[in-house]
Amino acid sequence: MKVLIIGASGRTSGYVLKALLNSPSISAPDLRLFVRSESAIQKLTAAHPQLSWAPENFAIGDFLEASTLPPAVADVDVVFHNAPAFHPNETAMGIALIDAARAAGVRHFVYCSVLHPILTKLLNHQVKRDVEEYLIESGMNYTILEPTSFMQNINLAATLESSVIPAGYSPKTLQGFLDLEDLAEIAAKVILDPRAA
Repeated sequence: MKVLIIGASGRTSGYVLKALLNSPSISAPDLRLFVRSESAIQKLTAAHPQLSWAPENFAIGDFLEASTLPPAVADVDVVFHNAPAFHPNETAMGIALIDAARAAGVRHFVYCSVLHPILTKLLNHQVKRDVEEYLIESGMNYTILEPTSFMQNINLAATLESSVIPAGYSPKTLQGFLDLEDLAEIAAKVILDPRAA
């Protein structure tokens, strides 16, 4: 099985990468990491010595340069996609990747979205909802993960000092928090065995 991790040097995808590397079911050569630069490759190989710098293990590209996507998805079985947060072209990026994955015959597309993407007054929700809809209509096998806010977004020291968690919504709004390690564990299970979804 060949797994493509989009944005592998980013925070969320980095947790997923770590979970996969810790799994006995997959090894580093089974992974292809989509990054934007050589420096991202250096960062990843320094953090994870089991990754070797080989052309088949990394794909350098940009969602907005369509020509970089087909080589990234070639011979890939599963794509894990987590888009850059609040990017103005997030919908176009997701659609381009779904199109490239479908054309390459990718068997399973795992999309990390957001909890309640139907709340479209939140712009980051609207773009994720649009990508979800496109993925659902693509005809591909897919899993959509809809995590809530990440615990790692909370400044723990400031919260302990003030007893207040800053939020961009009413304090009467119920809110859960998810640890990125838990999300990564679930994502790894779904990547390795789509029946787990």
